[in-house]
Amino acid sequence: MKRRLVLAMALCGMTSLAQVSATIEITPKQETYYVGQMIRMVLAITVTESDLERVQIVSGFPDPSVMWCSKFMELADETQVVDGKRLTVKRYVAPMRPLAEGTIAFAPVLSGATVTRERRGFTSYQSSSSFTAVIPETRLRVRPLPPAPDNFSGAIGQFRVEASVTPKVASPGDLLTLRWTLSGFGNLEAIVPPKRPSTERFRHYPPREESSEPFTRIAFSEVCIPQTLDATVIEAHTFTTFNPVTGRYDTFAIGPFALTLTERPATEPVPSYVPPEATMRPESVAQTRTLRLAPAATARALTEIPADAPVRILETTDRWQRVLYNGASGWMPR
Repeated sequence: MKRRLVLAMALCGMTSLAQVSATIEITPKQETYYVGQMIRMVLAITVTESDLERVQIVSGFPDPSVMWCSKFMELADETQVVDGKRLTVKRYVAPMRPLAEGTIAFAPVLSGATVTRERRGFTSYQSSSSFTAVIPETRLRVRPLPPAPDNFSGAIGQFRVEASVTPKVASPGDLLTLRWTLSGFGNLEAIVPPKRPSTERFRHYPPREESSEPFTRIAFSEVCIPQTLDATVIEAHTFTTFNPVTGRYDTFAIGPFALTLTERPATEPVPSYVPPEATMRPESVAQTRTLRLAPAATARALTEIPADAPVRILETTDRWQRVLYNGASGWMPR
């Protein structure tokens, strides 16, 4: 999808003629786009025998309520000689995202100046001329996303996923870190990372964003704690993204991950984990409690907490509380 406008300007006192052409290209090229889809608008301005200065788009963009547009980024200039004439191409790129369905039309108005330099004998001459150009109208047809599956993450684009878990050899109670990265190009602003439900074998905590790069990459990490010796596989967990090029939802799986579980020596302390959302509120134990490795009566006993001993509450379930006592964390019945 390209639109081109050519302007020719005679520069005062100069023998050459500066010719300016401007094009707009929308990628990817589709007959129909989707609400929330990230697209790229590439503006290319070509000038002959001159340089360009102070180029800007002064008007002609759609209302921000129907089309979001990022700032234009200037790319490296290209210079080439064609039929003995020097051509300079300046390119600018801006990510855009339609916000409403229907037809979105825009015709950017450009302004700037051409600068021509010429040497006659020992004297250099320079002349500039301003220009204004209206690029012919571009029209985008936009439709809403099709009905989404329950595990739709909110990400729209073309992506791939990479995932890993460390360590792979552990003991019940150890802290495992599961990391995964979604990369490609698209709209990642509304992504909600999938949360794994906890089971008898594993305690899973909500994923946290580690890093991101606009429109291209987002990385998450989550803590997973094996609670039994038979917790040897972290099962695959799936989520979907919408692919606007194919018009379909893509399904990605994080896992499965095979683990090797070993018995923890009795003298080795169990690592403690404090979730970011933990209130760490202090509380006194009303009666003697057994601190256990997992929220189960059959889980390994770590120590006894005497009555009236102070603990800090890390998290609470229907029947159990994970507490911090004397530097060790574990589970005790409520």
